[in-house]
Amino acid sequence: MLVFLPYSVLYFRHRNPDTTDADTVFCLQPMDEEYVPGELSTALVKGGGSYRERAAFLVSHELGGYTGVPNTQLVTLKHPTFAGGEKTGSLQRFVPASTDMSDHGPAGIPVDEVHKIGIVDLLLFNVDRHEGNVLMRTRNNGSGTRELVPIDHGL
Repeated sequence: MLVFLPYSVLYFRHRNPDTTDADTVFCLQPMDEEYVPGELSTALVKGGGSYRERAAFLVSHELGGYTGVPNTQLVTLKHPTFAGGEKTGSLQRFVPASTDMSDHGPAGIPVDEVHKIGIVDLLLFNVDRHEGNVLMRTRNNGSGTRELVPIDHGL
């Protein structure tokens, strides 16, 4: 299953499936729908976010997966309904989570989880880390501890 994440994702998220099956769900962020804020337009090229998403995964992968960035690939998908017949962008594995961090403070979050987010953001010079693009879930190892998953490395 493929979930599209265009710039308008906040307005049209109700069209995407509600699922927790992370083995079959991926999120596509098309390059041609990327938004670069005006204050960053001289530093970042529109369409470059997909490359930064892929780079975040590669850095995490080289660190043995320590930072938790989901698997991300660069792809071109073809379909007659797409403008020009195709869309190119980053395809990232969907991460089932309890919530993002927008409704939570730091209480109960292990320090090493916070550090791994900081490490990947420093390595990538991420300028857009906020509570909405850090997912929180409970580890599946029976410990009940919380795990943070960084997403959205496009800026």
